[in-house]
Amino acid sequence: MLPDDGTTPDPARPPNLFTYTTSIEIERAQAITWIRIQMAQYGLTLVDLQATGCFTETPPTRSPGAVRYCNAHGQVWDGRGAMPALAAATSCV
Repeated sequence: MLPDDGTTPDPARPPNLFTYTTSIEIERAQAITWIRIQMAQYGLTLVDLQATGCFTETPPTRSPGAVRYCNAHGQVWDGRGAMPALAAATSCV
């Protein structure tokens, strides 16, 4: 099928017959546009943002695990590491 504008298609580049744009792709494009507008309004560059640490990776914080075992003395164990000697340990699950 030839294009309507009178040109001939490029045989080296087959037509994309299945072009779908998902809502995630649309939201991503909108977010990028918003960021570019904000950077232009405030005169920011990528170097400015990098200098403030915007793109430095922080190590993930380890959240405490759910308590799996506890005893009458209030001692608990979350299942990480070696199990401590909890006197009369009972499952808290």
